Amino acid sequence: MELTFDEKHNLLHALQVLQGVASGRNVLPILSNVLIQAVDGKIECVATDLEVGIKIKIEGVIEEDGAITVSAKKLADIVKELPEDKTIRFVTTANDRVEITCGDGV
Repeated sequence: MELTFDEKHNLLHALQVLQGVASGRNVLPILSNVLIQAVDGKIECVATDLEVGIKIKIEGVIEEDGAITVSAKKLADIVKELPEDKTIRFVTTANDRVEITCGDGV
């Protein structure tokens, strides 16, 4: 999966909303993650605590379809620290990890 986001604000806002549902107080560790999926030209982020679920569509460019789950808190914390005026890029690697690139750095 390869995704590019031009606006940090929209991505961060979505992650913060999802983080409210995917809090670390869950019995099942997977419930503290957010599912990021790029399918059919849409980027959707999903979180649930098995009682409440949220799905948010985010503006971005899909270079390659795919899906992965990532810790909602860690991802929101990372995106929060990135500069406002740089393009953010997510790429999944062969070992199911996400490489986050911002501007010219990794």
